[in-house]
Amino acid sequence: MEEYGNSFSNFVKNEILEYKWENKQLKVLFYSFLRANGNYSGGGYIVKSSLKEWEHFFNKMFQEFFNISPKAIKTKKLIKYEIYDPEFLIKFTKRLGNLVAKTRDDHKAYISGLFIAKGWISNPKSTSFHFEVRVRNLYHSLDIQEIFEGVGIKTLTIQKNKWYFTYIKKSTDIANVLKLMNASQSVMFFEDQRINRDFISTLKKMDSIEYHNIKKSNETSKLQIKAIKAIKKNKKFLELNEKQKWLAELRVENPSSSFSSLMIKYEEKYKLELSKSTISNWLKIMVDLANQDTGGEKNK
Repeated sequence: MEEYGNSFSNFVKNEILEYKWENKQLKVLFYSFLRANGNYSGGGYIVKSSLKEWEHFFNKMFQEFFNISPKAIKTKKLIKYEIYDPEFLIKFTKRLGNLVAKTRDDHKAYISGLFIAKGWISNPKSTSFHFEVRVRNLYHSLDIQEIFEGVGIKTLTIQKNKWYFTYIKKSTDIANVLKLMNASQSVMFFEDQRINRDFISTLKKMDSIEYHNIKKSNETSKLQIKAIKAIKKNKKFLELNEKQKWLAELRVENPSSSFSSLMIKYEEKYKLELSKSTISNWLKIMVDLANQDTGGEKNK
């Protein structure tokens, strides 16, 4: 799908922001976004985002939930808010370290705001599945792990370059996170790609097994034909009964045939039914007869 472009993450973020959240969850989402995407600097709280097209949304949230209208500073890649309002700084600071998400719906909103701020997901068409969010603060990271546990999603967390990365590799868990974030179109695309990849993987495994079986069957057939030629040469062929001799001739005439195929050919030619196990046992007898003449050393 061309509409997903090169950045599946941005598509998911836009879909989250387009969803009609209830006011209570929207407040949790915006708090989570601010906490993950901001930091204290120069006596103020600085918030940066690459989602410049959502300036109107951010302005509305600041006004509705904090009654402020910080000026948006735009650069080539970012939109930045520098907030020095004392009342905001006091209220927001008091909430830091407090888990504001209490219900499952709050958890969904919290994860969504976190992903909008500092989340990344690999394109399902790529070679592996990966979902991650990152934050600077250890206590924030612990909150995030608690949030994911609250919705039944197993995560792993590592520290790297002063960041705490909480990530998911299991495709079914990633799909569930997308559902939690109300990104329905993203879920459909992700699941289509996941199913397609699983199907292709299954086909490759089947092809590999079939190739292995054909290779093994050809090697076994070569060994059997070599044994048949050897027992003919050393007169041990006479020790076989008539039906076994017919099978020997049939095997030499059909070197690439499987036991199932030999069973059908034998019945067509000699009007007698043989089971695959009988065919296998009789050909083994011929190989054993050939080995007897070489002092127990197998034909190779």
